[in-house]
Amino acid sequence: MIFPYRSNLDRSRYETNLRNPVDHPIMKELRNVPVSISHGTQIKLISELYEDSNPLSMLDHPAIIIIPYQVSTINLIELYRLNIPTFCPSLSLLKEWCREYDIMWESHYGWPETISSFYDIPDPNGTPNMDKNSTEWEKMFDYWMPLADFYQNKVGLVYFDSWEDFFHKYHKIRRNGQLDNMHLKMKKENERLRKKLVERWKRIIARVRKSK
Repeated sequence: MIFPYRSNLDRSRYETNLRNPVDHPIMKELRNVPVSISHGTQIKLISELYEDSNPLSMLDHPAIIIIPYQVSTINLIELYRLNIPTFCPSLSLLKEWCREYDIMWESHYGWPETISSFYDIPDPNGTPNMDKNSTEWEKMFDYWMPLADFYQNKVGLVYFDSWEDFFHKYHKIRRNGQLDNMHLKMKKENERLRKKLVERWKRIIARVRKSK
């Protein structure tokens, strides 16, 4: 299952309804993986199977794949809290997809003037029609994209460098019974995060009460 429901594979920065998402080159690359590698495993866009993006529907699937379109989405957090084994393109693959297909164009809107005095930090917006093979674009990507939610040391997430690499990792993990381990690692991490957040809110509420 490929998530999220909105993938932006049907549009570009400048045009909507360019294509059916299943006809995007990324999806064609997926379908072109030899059966000897995919072993017939079917992968569908969530929009092909469901009329909405209810994360509870994902519990019926062994794993999900994230195709990022933004640096932070609530869907990723919802799914992570459900402890669903998750696969995500590596930074190197995402960079390739951004160069070829601009799939992360929605990470900023327009090209506002940079007001920061920290000129050693790349402008996160870049410039209009920036050459994606330029040093400027690469510095921007390498500085900002690792800060996206999906690359923040998420316990249980597995990164793949190509569709072939995904199938190799997925089948190895599933064959060794490691999907359950991914689930348990995520569950343990979510329990840790919940405990940390509850304790933090207790301290905040205690300070508020004391100030009264």
